[in-house]
Amino acid sequence: MTIRNIFKRSVSDLEKPSDQQTMQQDLTTSEKKQLFLRTKMYVILQEVMEELQEYFAPEEEIIGYLPFTNQENSTAATVGIAGMMHVKTPRGRDYLETFHELRGNRLLVFTNKKIYFMVVLEFIEEKLFNAYDYESIAKIKFKKSQTSYREWQSNKGFKKETITHYTLDFQAGDHVFTETLTDTDGQKFLALREQIPALKAIELSDKVTRNSFMDYVFSNINFSIRTFTILSWLFFGSLFLYFVYMIVKIYFFPETIRMPDLDNLPEIPHAPKIPGGASLSNNFLGYIQSLGLIFRLFI
Repeated sequence: MTIRNIFKRSVSDLEKPSDQQTMQQDLTTSEKKQLFLRTKMYVILQEVMEELQEYFAPEEEIIGYLPFTNQENSTAATVGIAGMMHVKTPRGRDYLETFHELRGNRLLVFTNKKIYFMVVLEFIEEKLFNAYDYESIAKIKFKKSQTSYREWQSNKGFKKETITHYTLDFQAGDHVFTETLTDTDGQKFLALREQIPALKAIELSDKVTRNSFMDYVFSNINFSIRTFTILSWLFFGSLFLYFVYMIVKIYFFPETIRMPDLDNLPEIPHAPKIPGGASLSNNFLGYIQSLGLIFRLFI
């Protein structure tokens, strides 16, 4: 069991009564270590949920959870520089040293009134979280996508495999939430939607919905990717066309190329003196002039 599965499995355990959780016996050393980590994660999440509930409105209760990790979900804002943070509290350092995670473990908490989003370590450190009222969400983009690839198997050769994932995206007030879900995560979201009337009342869409044009441009990952792709094609397409143009010009229309008059080249000035007795080499200036002549051939 990997660290990411420990987090998601522990979140799943939060939804089960303690008397329904399975007990394991005759564990190996590795299994005992994994069970210890899973138990510690479970206790931490229990404490985090108790602290989060202090911010709940009257009669607000937790319906379910949707956990995310770097290994199975998006990493746009949780790896590299974006994934760094300074851990200061003893409780946060203990979490870091045990699970070796900074901003990778994230959690959506669904209540009957709101959706709460947190990076677990940020909540432990500074009680940071976002709360989204269902009424403030106009539409939710929930789009299914599939990626196919071929995997080599020794007994069957190349076998086609398909990965299913979902895009979950919505705007609530000034906050935009975007995440990539696995197939299991997607089914869990649909199940939670059936349990929460306020969530079910929100329309699902295949397209991004934003409150303003500026939000659509600057907080729309798909739009940014499409724009970058188009600009990249235009840039490299222009370079290719220019290369073709130069080849055609050189081989088919050589008379159009302006050649420099090599008999009337300007004299190379003497190299300027540098304090200390040293001077720039005339050869170096000659190289510069030669490069200039070569460049003029293509203008």
